[in-house]
Amino acid sequence: MRRHRPHEVDCKLEPDASDTAAHTERASDRRRVLKAGRIELKNRSVIDCTVRNISRTGARLRVEESYWIPEHFTIDIPSEGLRRSCRVQWRNAVDLGVKFDEPE
Repeated sequence: MRRHRPHEVDCKLEPDASDTAAHTERASDRRRVLKAGRIELKNRSVIDCTVRNISRTGARLRVEESYWIPEHFTIDIPSEGLRRSCRVQWRNAVDLGVKFDEPE
């Protein structure tokens, strides 16, 4: 049985940059960007973030600390005219990889 340290969080970690399997699993190519975004939580709190890359199906977001951000939230990227519900696919201390939910 694995013991958890108090600072550990069970979640998928960021794939290694050399892992080509992670890249081939993506539904669409991502383009590198540096844009302001806002993570909107259900309790109406807003967390500023930086969008590091984006595609038709998801994005990589940078925040001050990612571990307390929930698995599901809305991302707003004003410069892209994009506001979408999304789910966390992986995270590390400061980055989140999110997949956009299908539009309703």
